Amino acid sequence: MKITGILLAGGESRRFGSPKAFATYCDKPFYQVVLNQLHPVVDEAMIVTKMNLLKQFNMQVAENIRVIKDEEAFEGMGPLAGIYSGINQSNGDYYLTVACDMPFVTDGLFSLLIEEQLIHRDAMAIIPVSSGRRQPLCALYHSSCQPVIEELLISGKRRMNDLLQSIDVHFVEVENRERQFLNVNTREEFKLVQGEID
Repeated sequence: MKITGILLAGGESRRFGSPKAFATYCDKPFYQVVLNQLHPVVDEAMIVTKMNLLKQFNMQVAENIRVIKDEEAFEGMGPLAGIYSGINQSNGDYYLTVACDMPFVTDGLFSLLIEEQLIHRDAMAIIPVSSGRRQPLCALYHSSCQPVIEELLISGKRRMNDLLQSIDVHFVEVENRERQFLNVNTREEFKLVQGEID
């Protein structure tokens, strides 16, 4: 069973004002902080980004990390297109996906999702649920999701919920992990992460 990590780093970052992947936490860019948690549990890791960030990533990332852009047909169609592109341009069995703006995520959470998959082998996706909220951007997907996602994108459906309604999903309740799902969208949230304000 080959597990590939997909780091989603192609968002517009409109509210943040600059690419969030390169914001820093503990003197490391967000993307590196998240990759450090992916590495212990995946066989390979890749970054999916947009065209205008390819060069910046390629100048910074280690040689063993592939950096790709969204498939041309689905450029700018959000995280669902990013997941599709990652699956389409690699040969894993399962894909651990995570957004680049979740600096508190841990390899322990990823390991939990993998353990759940071993129990629920028929599920096409393992989706954590924290405090009643589904977290499809920090989840485990089987490669068989690829044609389903492609069909959704072709038909103009780009919401993660469109995918969850179209595949067999196992939802796993995770307790006391709300902090791990914190994603940074604004400068104010960034300052909270940095501990600059209460």
